[in-house]
Amino acid sequence: MSSWFKKFEIVSLSLSIFFLFWLFIIIFIDVILRAMRIEFFWGSESGGILMGWLIFFSLPIVCYQRKHITTDFLIRLLPLKLKLIITLIGHILMFLYLIIILWVCIELTQKNFYSDLRSQGILRIPLYIVQTGISIGIIAMCISQLVVIVEEYLQFKSLNINREKTR
Repeated sequence: MSSWFKKFEIVSLSLSIFFLFWLFIIIFIDVILRAMRIEFFWGSESGGILMGWLIFFSLPIVCYQRKHITTDFLIRLLPLKLKLIITLIGHILMFLYLIIILWVCIELTQKNFYSDLRSQGILRIPLYIVQTGISIGIIAMCISQLVVIVEEYLQFKSLNINREKTR
């Protein structure tokens, strides 16, 4: 892993921790104030936003480290070369899927920015603020997925080079 990606990973993890910290604080305050029968409007609405951002900023790390749930029992039965090819194709398809989602999210964010559409909660937060955080998270996922594709390709390439040397 290159040093720039390690920094990228640290920034993504730091933002996730930051959002988790504030989510904890807001929910804690909300619980305390509810027990005292005081309304705290930031509790549910900002908690939902922070939860979304927390997820989208931690997904690049999860995807890069391959810590997400996978169904690879069939792929494990295949020969190594075929396994690497199928895995590489899967990562490329995932990257293309992320690009499509990013495109849609950016278009939606732009439309909501120009129309000044607001959330339906009591805080009336502009939706483009929420969607901008999600778009940034998807961009980070695209970067992470590109790094995974390059690493998988290099692993496949080194397998071919090693096989040619042994012949």
